[in-house]
Order: sequence, then structure tokens, then C-alpha cells
Amino acid sequence: MPRSLALGLCATAALTLAIAGCKQDGSYRVSWSFVADASSGEPQSAAFGCGQHGVDAILVSAIDTNADGDQVLAICTQGQVARGVPVGTWAFQVQALDAQGGLMSSVVPTLSIADQVIVDAETTDVLVTLTAPPACSDGIDNDGDGRVDLDDPDCAGDPTGTHE
Repeated sequence: MPRSLALGLCATAALTLAIAGCKQDGSYRVSWSFVADASSGEPQSAAFGCGQHGVDAILVSAIDTNADGDQVLAICTQGQVARGVPVGTWAFQVQALDAQGGLMSSVVPTLSIADQVIVDAETTDVLVTLTAPPACSDGIDNDGDGRVDLDDPDCAGDPTGTHE
């Protein structure tokens, strides 16, 4: 094999490896809290809100415009999860799950981003506010008296009541 052909093949192989090795990764961080506490006006921390509203886990699903996908299940009380993904334009979906892994359709997540977000070499933050139903219609025995929602006399028959 002529020397120039061998050098050419080596240079092509090195260039191919260099290009393949230059794929840039980015990362995202999803953080969540619950709507403001009516008494203080402050958002409820994940540690407090998750327990109060029966949320066990947060499922984050993301897909980019190249059809790359990412999905992560995080314990709710952690309050955030971070992931490395390829740089690109990503769309996110966040869902709350109960202790049995069931979707909690009554807990509504609102994302701080539009439909899609650019994930680049810097960490991209996605903030999520979780809105839970009032205590008198959340399906949980909030005060531990063995009565749930409208069966609890503290709700006084009002499904929008906030104290059970």
C-alpha cells in the first residue's frame, strides 16, 4: 500500500473519530414546588407539599426535535432532578404519581417554559408549580381522623374547603 494512501486513511479515521467525539451534551434541571400556602402566601416546598398532597414521585418526560427521548422518575420530596441530554430543542411533560405509581390527574403541573426549550451546554432550568385540589376534594384523609373529603365533618359538605 503506498505510503500516501495509508496516511490518507489514517487521517480520515482520525477525523471521523474527532467529529464523533465532538457531539456536545447539555443538561436540564427540573425543580418543583406546590402552589402558595394560603396562610403565608409562600410556595410550599416539595418536602412539605408532596406529603400533604399524597404525591410520591414526579415523572419527567422529554423529547427533542430529533426524536431523542429522555424520561426520569424522581422522588417528589427531593424537589428537583437533573439530567444530561444532547444539545437541542426539547419539549417537556411533567406528571405527579401516587405511591402505587398511578397518575394523579388531580395534581396539575404548570411549567415555566413554553412548549419547547433550547437545551445547550449550560444547565437549562425548568420550574414546575404543582397545583393540588383543595383538601376537601383530594381523596386524602388530610387530618388522619379516618374520614376522607366530604365524609369528614371538618369539610362541612364543601368540596372547595381547604381544611379537613
